[in-house]
Formats: sequence, structure tokens, C-alpha cells
Amino acid sequence: MINWENPLITPYRQQLLSTEKPVVRIKLSPADKSSLRRWDSKVGGAPYLPLGAEYPHTANGDPLTLLAQINFAQTPPLENFPRQGLLQFFIHSDDLYGCDLDNLLNNDGFRVIYHADVLEDDSLQQSDYPHYYGEEFGLPHNPEQSFAMSFEQGTQLVSCSDYRFAQILERYEGGKNENFWQIHSNEDLEYEVMESFSGGHQIGGYPDFTQNDPREEHDELKDYILLFQLQSEWEDGIEIIWGDLGVGGFFIHPDDLAKLDFSKVAYSWDCG
Repeated sequence: MINWENPLITPYRQQLLSTEKPVVRIKLSPADKSSLRRWDSKVGGAPYLPLGAEYPHTANGDPLTLLAQINFAQTPPLENFPRQGLLQFFIHSDDLYGCDLDNLLNNDGFRVIYHADVLEDDSLQQSDYPHYYGEEFGLPHNPEQSFAMSFEQGTQLVSCSDYRFAQILERYEGGKNENFWQIHSNEDLEYEVMESFSGGHQIGGYPDFTQNDPREEHDELKDYILLFQLQSEWEDGIEIIWGDLGVGGFFIHPDDLAKLDFSKVAYSWDCG
């Protein structure tokens, strides 16, 4: 909850409210294999893989691993996002979980696959698929374990780690326009601001970062928006850990999202 009485936040109320946008928040719960169908929304587990579909690999032939899949027939409606179909996120089990830090658009180590038509029939699913999780590095999750997704529709204000946060909150201070972090330096209050404007597992909305927003450093990504975010969580039977308790995110250009073209998605993760 946002504490509008916080003296850091109160002067910026109108500017912050102007950033409100819709989001679908995701809650995870442990699930056994028998309780989830191949086409259900989930983290980990057996992927939706229709007969004849090609399983994603790296250029070197290493199979990728299902991180998560979202069946949009099971989610609340979200503006500009699909109303049906299934979206899958696969990553590699190398030391960077398939992320190319120099080129976030390089999808050799990850893949985002959209199935416009979902075949809800187990007999039309491939029963066998490649299993390669690597022994040296691992993954942010146990791919043999599934976490079911439930969804809640909501709204979200810009997160304080979004590269636009400071610019949105520019104020005339000391004879010049200065951004939020130039004006305020009280660490305790800054922490409260960060807590107030953080997200979680979600579709759309504003992303979180434990370090810097990579879109600020890559001009080709400046207009990209959050497609899907999965944070570290390690309570109540859930265990997803990105490095040192970080967060993973997938980003897309709005024009590509409108065309349901997921071939140019950017992927990044970071940790503290």
C-alpha cells in the first residue's frame, strides 16, 4: 500500500497517479503433476507441447527449459494483451539462465512461444520432450516442480526502479529542475518509497529491478514494455531464486504485442 502521508511521496501525488496503468498480478501455489493440465498457466513442470511442435533448443543443440506459461483464457482481460492463446517462456540452464547481457534481444538462450489455438486434449500432446537442466549452474526454479498461477486484475503506478521514475518526478528545486533522487537522500525514506512502488509476479504493468533498468542503456529498448515478470520467492512451498534473490523480466515493443509477434522479445534478470 502506498503511504500518501510519507513526506517524500505527498508532493508527487498527482504526477504518480498520472502513471497508473492496468496490470494482472500473479499468485503462485504449489501443485502436484496430477492437478495441472499441460495447457494450464504455471511455473515449471511439463510444457504444453502439441504433436508435431518443435521443442526449443540453443544453436548448440541444448534443450531449453520451461520457466513459465500463461493461458490467456484463464487470465482477466488486460488491455492490448491477448484474450486467448498460450504464451510460453523457455530459458537455458547456463550461468546466466540464457540471458545475453550484451544483447537482451539475442534469444539463443531463451525463447518466447505463442500458441494462438490451444488444444485441450492430452492425446494431442507429446508425452516425451528433452530434459536438460545442466549440472554446473542450474536454473532459478526446479523444473520438475510446478507452481499453479492464479490471477488478479489491478492497476499499478510507475515503479521506482523504472528508468522513467526520476524524470516523471522532476520538481523545481534550488533554482533548477531536479529529479527525485537528486533531491532526496534519506535512505530510510527511500526504502519506504521502494517498498511502496514495487511489483511482483505479474503480466504487464511496470517492471522491477534490483540494479538498473537496462532499457535506459539500450536505445532500441527505450519503448519496450513489460510483458511478464517473475520475482524471487521462497516461502510457503514456493522456491524461485534468481541469483542472489533477484528478478527476471521479459519485455516487448507495443507494436509487436499488438501483432502477437513474440520473436523480438527482450529478456533480462538481475540480482543484488
